[in-house]
Amino acid sequence: NGTTDVCSNPQAICSGEEMLRWLGGIYYWTTIVAAHPDYARALERYISSFDDVTGQFSLEDSRVGGADLVDGSGNLVNNGFWGTFAHQNAKRKALFAYLIGAAERGLADFSYLMLPEESGLGLSNATPAAAPLPPWPSPSPSPSPSPSPSPSPPPSPSAAKTGRS
Repeated sequence: NGTTDVCSNPQAICSGEEMLRWLGGIYYWTTIVAAHPDYARALERYISSFDDVTGQFSLEDSRVGGADLVDGSGNLVNNGFWGTFAHQNAKRKALFAYLIGAAERGLADFSYLMLPEESGLGLSNATPAAAPLPPWPSPSPSPSPSPSPSPSPPPSPSAAKTGRS
């Protein structure tokens, strides 16, 4: 029938419609994983590990409390604790490496869209994979609205006493 009553059946979030599982996962991620202090420190260390020369991040540099960013996040999801060992951790790490590798290649491929000093990622030596894109077309000028009359300034305190403006 397309409806799920999670009040009468809370387990329906895990076993019901796919959208409910996604929403449950997002809720758990934002309230448990992303709110964990070790996650924030590991994420900051991971982002700071970007190497301008290789164009890559270092997962090892994200290690906090005995776990790196991927291990700790998976541990929180599977076990509720940062420093434990999560089931199928190798599979999770391989997927993370695959996704981050694609992002790193994307950064290098599109670094020519930013001036090196604007990128903040040290991508000035990156070689674009394709020719630069043509400039964005300028939008058609829209007619300017006529200016509205400006209000008169309030009377000065001395003018208010004498009745003059």
